[in-house]
Amino acid sequence: MQAVDQCQKSNTAIYAFGAREGSGPGPVSTGPKTLAELATQTGGRVFSDEDSASSIEEDLRAIEANLRNQYRLIYNPAQLRHDGRFHRIALLGPDRVSSIEVRSGYYAPQPAQ
Repeated sequence: MQAVDQCQKSNTAIYAFGAREGSGPGPVSTGPKTLAELATQTGGRVFSDEDSASSIEEDLRAIEANLRNQYRLIYNPAQLRHDGRFHRIALLGPDRVSSIEVRSGYYAPQPAQ
């Protein structure tokens, strides 16, 4: 997906407020699934379409806390390939951590010209 590639290259996490699948009129849309994939692969998150003021305020506080409490981990692969391609990674936390939101990988440097 080109949008994910651009977000990965620019270190952009997507936070979105989205509708549930099948919640709108007409045929079932793939939009919610696509939005969830975009958010997950960029290290962001999708919030429900609950529209109460208190729910939205709570979601915005969660985004603010997430942005304030970010850590940058540096990964140096043993054999870094200068191929300019996307390489998937997985980060596993200790059992006491319920979840970690991370990007799905990184772009390797371009080959020397």
